[in-house]
Amino acid sequence: MVSVFNDAVLHAETRLKGIVQNRLFHIAEGAAKHYSLKVNPEADVNWVELIKEAETNSDKFEILKLYYSRTRRMGLEPEPIVSTWICDYLDGIIKEPTRKQGAPKKWGGRDFLIWNLIEVIAQKFSLNISRNEASLRESACDAVSMAVINVNKTLKSTELIKPTSYNELRQLHAREKKKFVLELQSVSKL
Repeated sequence: MVSVFNDAVLHAETRLKGIVQNRLFHIAEGAAKHYSLKVNPEADVNWVELIKEAETNSDKFEILKLYYSRTRRMGLEPEPIVSTWICDYLDGIIKEPTRKQGAPKKWGGRDFLIWNLIEVIAQKFSLNISRNEASLRESACDAVSMAVINVNKTLKSTELIKPTSYNELRQLHAREKKKFVLELQSVSKL
């Protein structure tokens, strides 16, 4: 079993290095932010009202920025009123409203990628997701924990992957699995 577990750690390391090198944590966070804020470039929106709300609401302000970004990346033309608004923002005419105090909001893209990696490792190497205290430390969460610690040794302090511990990864997996199941249930009701 040790050889299989070591192969799992190496596989997780390779995947994590690819995620970091290709900036997939950042991309996943951006995609999750778009999804959470329900940014849809093709939606029918009252732009005048949204721009007015964005004067005091940081989430609405973020929606406008993301709408413009997503629209341009899709090769579409944004609404003219939003193009004018983004130019005013970039020129410093419009100021971003103050955000609520506290840590920056996490959108869940990074956690989803880590959850997915744990799932892949468990399935590919026939490992349990987690373990009890009496078991050998050879679960998928253990393998990903070791891989994260190993990869973090090669990264700058600003790029470190978190969480690193078995317990934090086990908790992340349980949390993300619950979100994923709830999302599937809400989609299946449509």
